[in-house]
Amino acid sequence: MKKKSAKLDYKGRSVSLYWDDMATILAIFKNHCKEVTISDDENEYDDLDELRASRGGEVSKLDISSFMPSLYFQKDNGLRFWGSGDASLPFIEITSILDRRKRRLLNFVLSPTGLSVLFVVYASLVWLGYRAFHPSDWYTGIQRRGSSCSGLTEARHVC
Repeated sequence: MKKKSAKLDYKGRSVSLYWDDMATILAIFKNHCKEVTISDDENEYDDLDELRASRGGEVSKLDISSFMPSLYFQKDNGLRFWGSGDASLPFIEITSILDRRKRRLLNFVLSPTGLSVLFVVYASLVWLGYRAFHPSDWYTGIQRRGSSCSGLTEARHVC
């Protein structure tokens, strides 16, 4: 009988990574895994310096994968990092780096709670804008509730 290994998975859509972070992540891969490959859309690279020289300062797509244990790091539109249960130690080390680089505000704004708050704020601003540019509705509302005006304003029919 063989025990199944756990599936490790990390997804992040708002993580900012720098070259030194990528060098640390690659060092963790190389310390814990046997065959490590670095690639993008078009090429496979030997190290990050070669990738940086080929693609320039910002890389839009990057794949780092390894064998024994199976570990995959993929940066495309978002960020995904996954592996087998045998890779739990490097997985924990790399996810700690990724958690430090999360953009907290963007994460909150894109969450269901953040979107709800933004909707309420937007609806309130629309409602207040309507009230600010249609003050006649306020006067008719006051008259419907039965409030009376002072004698001076009643003579002028301002209410």
